[in-house]
Amino acid sequence: MTTLQVPRAARDIAWTDTYHNGGVEGRPLAEWYKAEFAAHFEAMDFAADLPDAKAPIQAPKERPVPTATEDFCAQCQLCMDGSIFPDESGKSREPGKNYSCALLGWLRDDTVSTDFATNVVNDARRLQSRAIDGFVTAMPDHFGTLRPATALEAEEHYVQGRALGVAIVKPQRDVAWFHFNSYRNFIRLNFESRFLQD
Repeated sequence: MTTLQVPRAARDIAWTDTYHNGGVEGRPLAEWYKAEFAAHFEAMDFAADLPDAKAPIQAPKERPVPTATEDFCAQCQLCMDGSIFPDESGKSREPGKNYSCALLGWLRDDTVSTDFATNVVNDARRLQSRAIDGFVTAMPDHFGTLRPATALEAEEHYVQGRALGVAIVKPQRDVAWFHFNSYRNFIRLNFESRFLQD
C-alpha cells in the first residue's frame, strides 16, 4: 500500500513532495501519480454513473398525500371542532392542506401507524370527556343541564361561574382540574400545531 510522507500540513503538499512506498523514499509525488494512479484512473468507466444526455430532465414529483391521512383528518376534526383551539380560531384551518398537527406529520412521515394515530385521537376524546364531566359535577348549579362540547368551553364556563360566586364541590373541582390539565398536556404532546409552509 502506498502512503504519503507529509512533513508539513496537508494544504502545503506540492507535486515535488516525496512519498514513502515500501521503504523507498525520495520519489516525487507527480511521478508516482503518473506511474501508478493515472493509468488506473483513465481505465475506469464512469459512463454508468452519468445520466443519459438525450433523456429529458424531469422535475421531481411532489409527494402525494396518502388517502389514509385525508381520512384520518376527516375523522379526527379536533383542530376544527374547538377541542384544541377555540371555535373562532379554527376558521382558517384546512387540515392536511394549509394546517397540520404533529400527529398528522408523524403519520405522513410513517413515524406512527394509522392505528396508533387513531388510538391517540380516541385517547384525547376520552381525556376531554373526563375534563368536561369534572367541571360539570364540580359546579352543578352553574352548568345545570348544559354539557359543553369541549373541555375548553367547560373550563370557560367554570371560570365564569367562579367569577359569579357560584358554589363549587371541592373534591370534584380537584378532579376536574386534574383531568383538564391531563388533557391539555396530552394535546401539547401529540397535537402541537403548525401551519404548513407554502
